[in-house]
Amino acid sequence: MKHLISLLAFSCLIGCDREKSNGTASKDSREKKNQATEEGTSTTHTNKVGSLTETLAKKLTTKEVMEVMAWEIGTWEIKGRGIPVGGEPQAIEMTMEARWKERGKSVEYKFTLKEGGKTVSYFGHKKYDADTQVFIYRSKWGGNPETTSHERYNPKTRTFYSESLSGTPPTGLKSTAIHKRIGTDKIEQKLEVREGIQLVYSHETVSVRKGQ
Repeated sequence: MKHLISLLAFSCLIGCDREKSNGTASKDSREKKNQATEEGTSTTHTNKVGSLTETLAKKLTTKEVMEVMAWEIGTWEIKGRGIPVGGEPQAIEMTMEARWKERGKSVEYKFTLKEGGKTVSYFGHKKYDADTQVFIYRSKWGGNPETTSHERYNPKTRTFYSESLSGTPPTGLKSTAIHKRIGTDKIEQKLEVREGIQLVYSHETVSVRKGQ
């Protein structure tokens, strides 16, 4: 269970929001989505992680999607503290490299950290789905199953809201995160992992870009 919590937490280091992908969206939701133009606003979403609330109300244009992904390109140092409920705080420290997989359409990530005294690397991939208006982020950590999360970005507040999707088989764990871009080289993130409604883990991290 502890390892699954860590896996979910790390899979959401990039951020995201969930738009139902199983075809069960309400009629009102579908109608509002259809009314949105590429430059206009669409459904307003209010999301909350801990004490931090983020309202997301805008459909991104093609240009904005590319700019959002391009901003992450580079090498980042990630530091913070994870807090398992009922356990001791854990230091978080790793390096993330983000680069284009397909320019303007998808980004791939490489995370490097120390595990058991050894340097190991894990990988992630992000692309934008214009139909659901979300960024889809997938990550693979060691021999574990691939994890998927959805993210929506608010260009006015420069903030992502992130929510993990159920895996196969389902674990009963769900992670949500909000991360905010600060200036040109900094990201602040708050994350929670819950089992049902019970909080089992949380963390706060700061990512700083290395060089230009």
